[in-house]
This record gives sequence, C-alpha cells and structure tokens, in this order.
Amino acid sequence: MAQTNQLAQQLNSVAIHLVRRLRRADESLGITPARLSALSVLVFGGPCTLTELAAAEQVAGPTMSRIVAALEEAPFVELAPDRLIVRDR
Repeated sequence: MAQTNQLAQQLNSVAIHLVRRLRRADESLGITPARLSALSVLVFGGPCTLTELAAAEQVAGPTMSRIVAALEEAPFVELAPDRLIVRDR
C-alpha cells in the first residue's frame, strides 16, 4: 500500500508540472483558454452548429457567440451556411 501511495504522489506531481507547462504553451499562442477549448472541439470533432458547440463546452449561447466572434476575427473559424468550420491555415 505504501508503494501505491508513493506512486500516486509521483503521478500527481508529474500531472501538476505537465498542466503548468501546457498552460504556458497555451498562453504563448495568444488565445484565451475558452477560445482554445472551443477551437479544439471544432478541430477534433469537426464542423458543428453554434448550439452544438455551446452544449459541448457547457456554456450559454450568448457566451459561445462571443467566443466564436473572436475566433472568426482571428480568423481561426468561419461560419458556413449552417455550421462553424475551422479555417485552413
């Protein structure tokens, strides 16, 4: 049991350090965590509606509208006739 606790503590420490490094890397992109998260949903999940994206991110429609407006301005995404899609870079 002592070995299990020690391993758990080591894994926790590694996870904390990894999260800190990832946060610094995210900050260097110049994009907020909320925008990066929404963009990630689109990149890995494919095109979706604003409503679907808001549900996936568990935020209200108006909040997602502001996030998407900033992503469009960046321009990371574009609004197709009925779906948000990631722009080719």
